[in-house]
Amino acid sequence: CVHEVDANPDSGMIQSYLKRLEGLMVDDVSSSFSREELGGSQHVLRICDYTLNILNRFKLIGIDCLDQAQGLRIEMVQEMDDAVILVFQNSNRIVVDLTDDAYFGPEAMVLQGPDDLIVVWN
Repeated sequence: CVHEVDANPDSGMIQSYLKRLEGLMVDDVSSSFSREELGGSQHVLRICDYTLNILNRFKLIGIDCLDQAQGLRIEMVQEMDDAVILVFQNSNRIVVDLTDDAYFGPEAMVLQGPDDLIVVWN
């Protein structure tokens, strides 16, 4: 279920750790809500051996609620300075806002995975 993504030696660039999620299916979705003064909510996607915690604001395209991502395959991940886009089958999307205005702290997103992988976006 896990596949590694290496840097393309010809490009001189290292690919995002989120690229490891491409081709994998969302196994479970959960959300927890905290008091507003503590930052709002945390949304968790369990994807094979990975857990993606989303703490920033996000927009859903093609699905009405995050729970509908369960069972969908991640076809592509796009990571930019101001957003991360998870593209699912049938072009459904989650667009995570990484701008300063969307930041609740202490981090925007956290990816955890095999071999003690922890990647933090803040």
